[in-house]
Amino acid sequence: MIPHPHELTSHQQPALLVDELESAHADGASGTTRLRPGTWDLLQLTEGCAQSIAVVMGFVSRQAGSGERARGMLVGVKDACLLADAPSAERIAVRITRLLELAPFAIYQTEARAEDGTLVMRAELKIMALPSQEEAR
Repeated sequence: MIPHPHELTSHQQPALLVDELESAHADGASGTTRLRPGTWDLLQLTEGCAQSIAVVMGFVSRQAGSGERARGMLVGVKDACLLADAPSAERIAVRITRLLELAPFAIYQTEARAEDGTLVMRAELKIMALPSQEEAR
């Protein structure tokens, strides 16, 4: 059973935009989430994509036996582009694919699609993973 996103990331309601984790590759190289219905602009979709990465990272961490939520931060955005209006009553699907990892940094290609498959947004995001609270001690 796949846990709810609030169990996998430090983002919590009302700031948590990810409604569901649909899939995640075992090493975190890719995954798919669904964002909750809302009114979406480029900034909000970018944050939703970053949170999607965090949720996938949290799931992989949990699968590896850690009980901690993923910790990290968005440190760069490249080529973010709003390609179509995102329908506000729909859950947006986000697909992430890791392009490069040089710990603690990773670069992901992200795509957000409406329920009918229309590509709404894409961007390349750079993430910095933070050590777990246990590792930080």
